[in-house]
Amino acid sequence: MNTNQKICTKCKQAKDFSEFHKDKKTKDGLFQHCKKCEKSYRQANKEKMAEYRKANKEKMAEYHKAYRKLNKDKIAEYRQTHKEYHVEYSKKYYQSHKDKIAELKKAYYQTHKEKKAEQGKAYRQTPMGKIVCKNSKHKYRAITKQGDVTTEQLLDLQQNAKVCYWCGCKLKGKKIHIDHYVPISKGGQHTLSNLVITCNKCNLSKNAKDPEVFANSIGKLL
Repeated sequence: MNTNQKICTKCKQAKDFSEFHKDKKTKDGLFQHCKKCEKSYRQANKEKMAEYRKANKEKMAEYHKAYRKLNKDKIAEYRQTHKEYHVEYSKKYYQSHKDKIAELKKAYYQTHKEKKAEQGKAYRQTPMGKIVCKNSKHKYRAITKQGDVTTEQLLDLQQNAKVCYWCGCKLKGKKIHIDHYVPISKGGQHTLSNLVITCNKCNLSKNAKDPEVFANSIGKLL
């Protein structure tokens, strides 16, 4: 037998090391049985394994939770070292199973349509959800102008604003608006440098007016 071969404990055939899965627990670092036999075994016991997982769902969840807690650093290190491999594998898998994934997503959405709608509605009421919706709306309007503002930047801009850019009133306790200094309809872009935080009244009054025209109308000097 070749030194680069091993005998499978199931089919009793000598096969190359590449035909075996890796196993750190064994002396040679390989499983006792070959990939082909392992695959056949899994297929033959597929229903049995599914029944076991279903019957021991909570038990398995607790086991995996305990394992992740004990091996936190080990898992993090593994994910970091195999990051590129998993990204590449995910891309290849998606390309090979694109139609199947689309069908599964569609079926899941149809089955959980009401639940997803409720979750979406609840999320849109949260501070982050409101910012995401607002940013998506602005990006859609400015798509031809290459808007580049991220949701995190918008949230940071909103949280750090103390007074209205236009009238100077304190924003605490008031409804805050994000205004495009130069309106998108007048050539403005959805970029961080073109955004200002205003009170509800000023933003609605300004609407799509030129910033200088609006500033003069409220007595503000630019």
